[in-house]
Amino acid sequence: VHDDIMDNDDMRHGLPSVVAKWDANTAIIAGDTLFALAFRFMGMMTGEPFSKLYSEFTRQIMAMCEGQIYDMSFENRTEISTFEYLKMVEQKTGALLSGSATIGAYAAGLAEDEVSAIRKYFIRIGRIFQIQDDLLELTSNPENMGKSLGSDVSAAKKTYPMLLAWQRANDAEKMAIRRIIDSFNVDESALERLRELFEQLRVWKQVTSDIQNERDEALRDIRTLTGELRDTLITFTEFILDRKR
Repeated sequence: VHDDIMDNDDMRHGLPSVVAKWDANTAIIAGDTLFALAFRFMGMMTGEPFSKLYSEFTRQIMAMCEGQIYDMSFENRTEISTFEYLKMVEQKTGALLSGSATIGAYAAGLAEDEVSAIRKYFIRIGRIFQIQDDLLELTSNPENMGKSLGSDVSAAKKTYPMLLAWQRANDAEKMAIRRIIDSFNVDESALERLRELFEQLRVWKQVTSDIQNERDEALRDIRTLTGELRDTLITFTEFILDRKR
């Protein structure tokens, strides 16, 4: 809810965002209320794992806030490395997924080595999810994504494909990319020109390769797990890779 306020997003998973349907003040209060409800439900828990769950929950929130600040700092910088980008993703999507999974692992009574493996795995999955999200924003269609494409380009967001393209582009290609970003309306024809530029710069091939490498590392992170737990995570990995929105 708060993210849509900061990003000025009108749609969230195919539905109007809270800020678009009502207003910023209502969205802020709604987001704060959801935080309060989360802590309320946490307070209903008892027993030995509670302190670990509470600690992980607050760690996750703090990491996501730090990641958002890091992300916002990119807006005023021209040169961003892919290393910095992935570090930011680990603190946002990675923290959300790994923190949630870690809470579930503690609640299920798993051993510390199993919890550690799950945490590392979901940080990788967070990286895969975000890189793939950046890719789909440029290559999918509005029906699958539940929103119009090109919003990241219009907002001059430092996405993974854009950073790779900027690193590889010569001065003329950078000017062409900049003209598309600065255009009043990034429509389908503008996106197609950008896709062609990215194809020339071999961005798509690199993104696909990087996603595959992250997948391999994620599966290595859970190699010590056994049985149904490991099988479920392997299936989940393929589900994430096959998603279309």
